[in-house]
Amino acid sequence: MSENESKIIMITGATSGIGVAVIREFLSLYSGCYFILVSRNRKRMRERIESDSDIKDRIRYEIVETDLCDLHKSEEILEPRIREKGRVDILVNVAGGFISKPFVETEAEDFYQLVMSNMFTVFVSCRTVLPFMLNQRFGSIVNVGSVLGLRSLRDTRCSVYGSVKSAVVHLTRLLSVEYGGYNIRVNCVCPGILNPVEGAGEGSYEAYRKLNGMNHYLGEQPLKWFGSSSDVAKAIVFLAGEQSGWTTGEIMCVDGGTGL
Repeated sequence: MSENESKIIMITGATSGIGVAVIREFLSLYSGCYFILVSRNRKRMRERIESDSDIKDRIRYEIVETDLCDLHKSEEILEPRIREKGRVDILVNVAGGFISKPFVETEAEDFYQLVMSNMFTVFVSCRTVLPFMLNQRFGSIVNVGSVLGLRSLRDTRCSVYGSVKSAVVHLTRLLSVEYGGYNIRVNCVCPGILNPVEGAGEGSYEAYRKLNGMNHYLGEQPLKWFGSSSDVAKAIVFLAGEQSGWTTGEIMCVDGGTGL
């Protein structure tokens, strides 16, 4: 598929900051995109689009309201929508959840929620979309992991979250091998700690360092500012598109050098 040809792009967790940033980045690079936006809240998703002047007048889309933690319901809702469009060119799995607790204080319910929101949602979306990609003999999948799925950062209290995200990373590698022969690429972007102040940018180190519990991360990080959803979105769209056409199984860290 050429760079200028219309693409059908499915994004899970589309209501999130990263999800909206991915939409914005795709629209800046590709003309004629059509988005299948998967969200648990149709009203909130529509409000996010209508309130964003960079998106609302340019986007062609439909919202699929479903909870990907419900396998059968999600498949029943998603499959007919994809079949109606005939294909999915790109799948971006942003959906996820976060819990930070000391391991000994982590309840079984916390563990269950982290597995369902971060790993099971990827399983459901990939299982739903891959048959269509196999039929069309091409496709690109980008999962969102975390730097905590690759390495330990002190004082994060995220041992369970990091373990679940490591499963997303490993699934990415396994799927890239299993389906590479069908011209289906599977990659993963692992963000570091993102901007805790809405709208702040790289010049905001002084504001960041005053935030309780955040200062030491910047002290250990080569780039002395927190990244943004836009930084992550740029990496996702790069791995999703033809610019990285000979890349699969790649785990790209977008973390300011935190793990070096």
